[in-house]
Amino acid sequence: MCYPNPTSNTVILSYHLLKNTKVSIIITNTLGQIVFQKNKVSTIGENQESIDLSTCSSGVYFICLNTDNLTTTKKVVKN
Repeated sequence: MCYPNPTSNTVILSYHLLKNTKVSIIITNTLGQIVFQKNKVSTIGENQESIDLSTCSSGVYFICLNTDNLTTTKKVVKN
């Protein structure tokens, strides 16, 4: 889940893990260009990542969350 959506500056990515695992968060624009990338180890249970989009232009972005066994993509609109 990501909120608020649409956003003006900061978006919160919320996700639940069943075990401690490496996580890759990649945000791309509609052209497929990477505007944000972070690799981290997240813990079991609920996790949140605050992502600053203030330097990005207004438009549509895709947040991709990758773990060992899951890939999910969410669309977010920046005003």
